[in-house]
Amino acid sequence: MLFRSNNPIEYIRIRGRENNPSGLNNNQIFAIHEDKNNNIWIATFGGGLNQIPKEEKNKKSPKFNKYKKEQGLPSNEIYGVLEDKYQNLWISTNNGISKYNIKSSKFTNLDLNDGLQDRKSTRLNSSHKPISYAVFCLKKKKKKKTTTQKKKKKKQNT
Repeated sequence: MLFRSNNPIEYIRIRGRENNPSGLNNNQIFAIHEDKNNNIWIATFGGGLNQIPKEEKNKKSPKFNKYKKEQGLPSNEIYGVLEDKYQNLWISTNNGISKYNIKSSKFTNLDLNDGLQDRKSTRLNSSHKPISYAVFCLKKKKKKKTTTQKKKKKKQNT
């Protein structure tokens, strides 16, 4: 793991230790994102999302905040993390997309039932520049017609 505090660049080695507050939930890292508040977010494959708060990131053994299915993620396999202009994190998983509101600490999960085309389309590329909004291929949900609407349509056709 690399953190830039002062020159020269300092390297800190952090290993996966799920039950240790100073360790990642998993060593397989798929993406790293630094948000507008200087927190570091680490997407792991199998260990969920790990956060190093800005107050911790220059310490030799930083303490992590860890987010997994138990905390509201749809899956512990995280592919990417992007931030929008409203300070929401958009998290791609192998079971849909999750929006994490940093201010309220709440997850909102989207899956096939919300109009995602398939699970593979949820793999965000976190190597892009910060986004101002997130765009996904969502299908519009068709509203069910009420009995009154059906009768009106039937009258129009006759």
